[in-house]
Amino acid sequence: MLTLLCVVMVGCTTVKHQPLPTHTLSTIKASSITHTLREKPDFLAASAGKAILGFVGAVAMISAGNTIIRENNVPDPANYISENLVSQLAKKYQLTLTDNRHKITTEEDVAKLAEQYSEADLVLDIDSILWGYQYYKRNPSYYYMLYNAKIQLINTPSKQVLAEGLCSYKQDDFSTALTLDQLLANDAEQFKLEFQKAAEYCLDYFSKKVLRLQP
Repeated sequence: MLTLLCVVMVGCTTVKHQPLPTHTLSTIKASSITHTLREKPDFLAASAGKAILGFVGAVAMISAGNTIIRENNVPDPANYISENLVSQLAKKYQLTLTDNRHKITTEEDVAKLAEQYSEADLVLDIDSILWGYQYYKRNPSYYYMLYNAKIQLINTPSKQVLAEGLCSYKQDDFSTALTLDQLLANDAEQFKLEFQKAAEYCLDYFSKKVLRLQP
C-alpha cells in the first residue's frame, strides 16, 4: 500500500527505459526462463468525495478498491502479460519454461528476485505498480481506467537486469465513460473487460518496445 500511496500522491515511481540489446540472450547462452508470480496489488478506487481528504482519502480509496477486486475476483493484468511474454521469449530463443507455480513474491530487489527464481537462467518480472479508476472532473459520476506496469528481464546467475521499462495505460474517452454501477454490473463484466484492454496494450508495448520480440 505504501508504494501505491507514493505513486498516487507524489508520483515517485521512476523506471529506466532499457530495451533488450539484440544479441544479449545469445551471448549469455541462457537455456531456461520463468516469470514471477506476485501477490495481487492494491487497487485505487478514486472518488471525488475521498480525493479532497488527502492521505486519509487515499487510504480509503485503496481500501474500497481492494474490496471491489476481492468481491468480484478481478485478475491482476500482470499475470496475463507475464504468461504471454514468457511464452514469446521461450519460442523465439528456444528456452525451456521452468515451473513457478509455488513461488509468490513481494520482492523488489533484483538480487533477491534472482535468488528466489534461480532455478531458471532468466526471470521475467511484471509488476502492476498502479491500477485503478479515476473520476471525470466534468462529471464525477463517470470513471476511466488507469494502469501502470513495470517490466524487468533478469539474468539470474549474474543478477543483472537485461531489459526494463514502464507501460502506462489511460482510458479516458468520455464518450465511452461508464458509471460505477455500469462497470460493476454482472460480476464486474465491463470492469474486467477494461483491464483486459490494459493488459493487451501493455503486452504489445513490452513485446515491441522493451523485449523487441516484434518489429
